[in-house]
Amino acid sequence: RGFEVELLGTAKVNGKSTYKVKMIKQPILVNGVEEENFTILYFDPSTYLPVKRESRNLIGPNPGETMIVFLEDYREVEGFWYPFRKRMMVGVAVAQVIETETVEFNQEIDIEVFKMPGKK
Repeated sequence: RGFEVELLGTAKVNGKSTYKVKMIKQPILVNGVEEENFTILYFDPSTYLPVKRESRNLIGPNPGETMIVFLEDYREVEGFWYPFRKRMMVGVAVAQVIETETVEFNQEIDIEVFKMPGKK
C-alpha cells in the first residue's frame, strides 16, 4: 500500500514488552494544511500479533486527540488469529469496547442485505 515502516524500538504494553513500529501513510490535508499521517503499532514479540494501535484523529470528532485500540483475547479461527475483544480509547477515556462472539469466513450473504431501504 506504499506505507513506510520504521521500528521505534520496544515499549511496555500492560506490563509486557512489545515491538513498537511506526507505519507512515501519505500525508493528508486538514483545513488546507498538510498533516503527518501515521499509526503506531505494538506487536507481541513471541507471536507478532498486534496488541495495541495508536493514531491521532486528524478529522472528525475530537481532532487532535489520540485514538488507542487494544487488541485482546486472540483466538484461532480456521487458521487465522482474531482479536475477540477490542477496547477503544480516545485520550484516557474508554470510548467503546467490542466483544466478538463468533467469527465465520466465506459465508454466503444474500445481496439484498446491501440494498438501501426503499430502493429496488
